[in-house]
Parts: sequence; structure tokens; C-alpha cells
Amino acid sequence: MKLLIVEALTTGLIEAPYPILVEGFSMLRRFSADVVKLNWIDTYVAVDRRIILDLPDSILPCRRIYLEDPCMEDLLYWIGRLDFDKVYVIAPETNGFLPLILRRIADEYGSSILVNGGIDALDDIIDKLNLHHRLLEVGVKTPRSIDIREATLEDIDELGYPLIVKPRLEAGCSGLRIVGDRTEAEKLLRDRDGFWIFQEYVKGLASSLSLVSDGRSLNLLSVNRQFVNLSRTGSSYLGGYVPLISPHIRVDGLIDKLEALLYGLKGYVGIDTVISDGEIHVIEVNPRLTVSYIGLSRSCRGNPAEAILEAALYGKPRRMDAFKGFSVFLKVKKTVSDVEVYMDDRVEASMGGYSLISGFGYSLRDAWMDLIDVRGRLN
Repeated sequence: MKLLIVEALTTGLIEAPYPILVEGFSMLRRFSADVVKLNWIDTYVAVDRRIILDLPDSILPCRRIYLEDPCMEDLLYWIGRLDFDKVYVIAPETNGFLPLILRRIADEYGSSILVNGGIDALDDIIDKLNLHHRLLEVGVKTPRSIDIREATLEDIDELGYPLIVKPRLEAGCSGLRIVGDRTEAEKLLRDRDGFWIFQEYVKGLASSLSLVSDGRSLNLLSVNRQFVNLSRTGSSYLGGYVPLISPHIRVDGLIDKLEALLYGLKGYVGIDTVISDGEIHVIEVNPRLTVSYIGLSRSCRGNPAEAILEAALYGKPRRMDAFKGFSVFLKVKKTVSDVEVYMDDRVEASMGGYSLISGFGYSLRDAWMDLIDVRGRLN
């Protein structure tokens, strides 16, 4: 099977600042390296030459298609010219980019060419207000949310302070910030425009679920810890570790409910959650590969890319083997000083003054020590 992996940020199809670009390239690099290990797949990646520059082939150990003038027409041309059997798209939900790219490819070559399934199911999931209503319908715990265009100050007061304000159609922490008091909320109401929501702030442990779907059923790959910086001026995703192990985490009933919500989606699905008082609150759904895949890839005994593709392509969902250890991954404001350091397996990506690095250990402490070691090697 000839497979093309398209990570929208590193193809240049979507412009992004370096901190986000580093995340995109890290996912592309780790996922493609896992797919290359599967002898039944001939793996290609599409990349923007200006982003990849002169990195050695070992950085992306598969065949590359260079998009000289990155645009959808250029990508569609190469899909047809090289006659790919399947295309796997990794793209943020920002402003509907993910369904837009999938629909363009499906319109040109048919939906059967896509590894990602369930395009029509994406619209409700990527809109954070619609997702809130859908989660309530299936009985999943989720923070109370209000459309900023319809909210009154009294409605917002009922959510309690501090609370969250964030755009309905963004990915990750983009645009998300803390609202500390009634005065700030009142100012936002006066200045409101576009699609935004106020959301209850649930205090607890930031976490996520990595799931694989065959379009009908979900299998849990891992529970992950997330490091998120929340502030009044802007918030950011910093990294995390895999797996998050706690006897108090119960996910079976939650996954049964999520199957109804995510019916039709195929492949990897990431669920952002907060664990509070022993209960899991679902914050957002990411219907695509997430940065947690890096830790999953490094800490699993098996190959998570194989589980993802078998479920998406052949409807064969299966559980992963046990974990062999822990992996910590972190985005830092440092970069590599030379290519030799970049080729260290712990440096996932480095560009524009930012790097995403990962460490591994048979204990969580050892994984942190490994991460600290590679951080010391950066410039």
C-alpha cells in the first residue's frame, strides 16, 4: 500500500508560528518513523522545502514530496501523479482547516482514499459550543459553556470566577485565557465579536486520552498527563508525559459514551480532559493526531501507528501491548546548535528558537532525568 502522510503545518498549507510548527513537525517525524517500520506500507510525506531545509534523510526516514509552491492544488497534483492508495491528514481544527482539507481531497479522489473517516462528523466536534451540547446529550461530564454573543453578565456570574474564555474554532490553547473577575467579563461582553465561549473553569489535573477508532468502537491507547500554562494574557501547551497511571482513573464508562459521540471517525482521536475529585471532565475533542503521540510512541511496547492504521483501514481495533516505561516530552525556548544534536532521537523538532524534546525511562523519574540530559545539549 502506498500511503501519503500530510501534516498541514509542515506542508505550508497552514501558516503557524514556530512554537506550533515545532509541534507539527514533531508529530510528523515520530508518526512517519513508526509507519516506516510496517513492511506492508510504502510511506511518503509531503513537506515544504523551506521548512525542512537541508536536514538529513534520517530526520524523516521515508520518501519525501517537496511542495515548491505549497497550496492545495500542488498537493492534489502529487496525490494523483504518484497514484497514492491512501492519504492520512494531520491538521489542526483551527477555522475548520481539517475538514476543509479532507473535503478537497475527497472531492478530487473520493472519500475512500482518506485514512481519516467521518468528515461529516467533524463539524459538531470541532465547534466547542456544539461539542458541549453533544457531550451533555450522551451524558459526559463537561464544563458548563455559554455562547458569548448570547450571554448576560448574570449568566457568566453563575459559572463562577475564575472562568475560561476561548474561541469556538481554534485548536490547542490558541486564544484561550483566564477571566479573573466580573470586571474582566463585563469588558469582554462589551467588546465581543466572532465565535467565542465562556466556560466554567474546572480545577484538577490536566490530562488527555489517546484513543483509536474503527468508525464504530473506541480502544484506549493511553491516559496522558498534560502541562498547560493558563493565564489572563494567553495560555499555552507545554508538553506532558505518557502514561499517566492512577488507580482512581476510571475510563470504561466514559469510552462507551464517547463511542456514540464519535461514531464515524477513524484513526487516532485525542480527548483533552481534567481529572477532578476522581472524575474525568471532557474539555475538547481533537479528531486527529496529537502531540501526546510522541510519548505514546516512545513508551509503548508495540507500534501505535500499526494499531491506528489497522483500525482505520481494516476495521481491526486492538489494544496496545503493555508500556515498557515512561516518556516525558516538553517544548522549550532553545534550539540545537548543530545537526548532530538534532539527530539525537530525543530531539523531536527544532526550529525558530524552539525545540520539542522527549525523554524515556523505566520509571517516571528516569524519564525526567533523560529529558534534562538532552535539554542540556541544546544551545
